[in-house]
Amino acid sequence: MPGHRIPGTLLCLALLIAALPLPALAQQAGEDSDEAGMSALIAAWQGLPPSWLQGTPPCSSPNCSSGSGAPACTWQGVACLRGRVVGIALPNSSGEAAAGITGSIPPGITDLTKLQQLDMRGNRISGPLPGFIANLTDLSSLLLAGNQLGGQLPDGLGLMPRLSVLSLAANFFEGGLPASYGNLSTLTVADLSSSGFSGPLPPSWASMSSLQNLDLSSNALAGGLPYSWGSLRSLSQLLLGVRR
Repeated sequence: MPGHRIPGTLLCLALLIAALPLPALAQQAGEDSDEAGMSALIAAWQGLPPSWLQGTPPCSSPNCSSGSGAPACTWQGVACLRGRVVGIALPNSSGEAAAGITGSIPPGITDLTKLQQLDMRGNRISGPLPGFIANLTDLSSLLLAGNQLGGQLPDGLGLMPRLSVLSLAANFFEGGLPASYGNLSTLTVADLSSSGFSGPLPPSWASMSSLQNLDLSSNALAGGLPYSWGSLRSLSQLLLGVRR
């Protein structure tokens, strides 16, 4: 019985894929993942810059940013490195309450697997700070101060291996400070002021060996300073009172 023949076009496609080097395949998969992540943000957020809505790839150049020293990316506020999205910075500096981006943080943001900075300060992002944000394992800077986030802080943030700067001030959280954040050994700056936190200071935070600045002012925290916090040798600024 004769064997089945593979159609010529399928055979050519299979040979073409087999000929591609593995790094090229991985790069393409990463770029596809970034496009999916950015599409998820477009679907979830309103008030985005027009450049996000033109249907072009987010990384117009393999290495681009919104700052100086590199070509500007086509998408406002986006930074790319080696063809991957590494930064999103769309802070609202207008000072107008009605301005800014609205919506919640969608699960699809985790497709941005190389994201290092997320700066959405002063917007109107609402809903909880979702635990799946911890899947962004390259994230070093999470700046969400001055939004409308609420609920309890997710324990999972304590598993982020590279988080260095955390700014969640002036939101509408509730409940206590997660003990798991003591695992954030790379955290240097944390601003959780004016956000509705209550309860005691976690003794486990004494393990934040890199922490230099901690602002917990204007919350409803109770109890004394844990004895264990005496081991925070890098800490140079600690704010616990009422900010005026």
